[in-house]
Amino acid sequence: MKKSYSTFRLFTTALGCALMIAATSRADDFVHFKGRPGSKVRIDGSANIHDWHMDGNIISGEFDVPANVTLDSSQAAVAGLSGDKLNAHATVRIPVNSMQSDVSSAMDAVMQDAMNAKDHPQIEYKLSEMTLKQPHAAGTPLQFDTKGDLTVNGVTKAITMPVSIETVDKTKMKITGGPVPILMTDYQVQPPTKAGIFTTHPDVKITFEWVVSLPKQAK
Repeated sequence: MKKSYSTFRLFTTALGCALMIAATSRADDFVHFKGRPGSKVRIDGSANIHDWHMDGNIISGEFDVPANVTLDSSQAAVAGLSGDKLNAHATVRIPVNSMQSDVSSAMDAVMQDAMNAKDHPQIEYKLSEMTLKQPHAAGTPLQFDTKGDLTVNGVTKAITMPVSIETVDKTKMKITGGPVPILMTDYQVQPPTKAGIFTTHPDVKITFEWVVSLPKQAK
């Protein structure tokens, strides 16, 4: 009985170690980039009187790239990539209140209210598929077709988006996306109007430049 208990204990210990190694291995299979200052996002729209746009410079989130893949836009080929599918993961977050219009602070408040910023303060995007466009010319940004889920006002919709990646240095990249056409009404955002004089059209386009880099190593 004692021998049986010892064997069982040895088995559970070995199993626990194996699970820990497997979990560590899965975590180490990706290189993790973080959103950094220098990013910018823009929403372009129109109204019955004039066109308008809103700009922001806060894009947080994570971009995870398989550890065996090197995204170097200076090279003609993507090292480690088999085929054209990149098994990357990304989550992007943009604070609604960080977006400012080119018209006035009053319009900022109107748009934030229309987007229900109080209850849904973040615009969020999650990447689900990333496909490299071939051929790629060395020294030019890497071009991708992507699929993902965009969440605005608590409503999530699948979108497609062209994305380019440019290497800044060994630890930093600039990811550019869009333009992405969407309808505000698809996300239950009512286009703002004012006294029947100013009417915002529901169709807008989103573009962004997202700067990401590796975490700084502790000294």
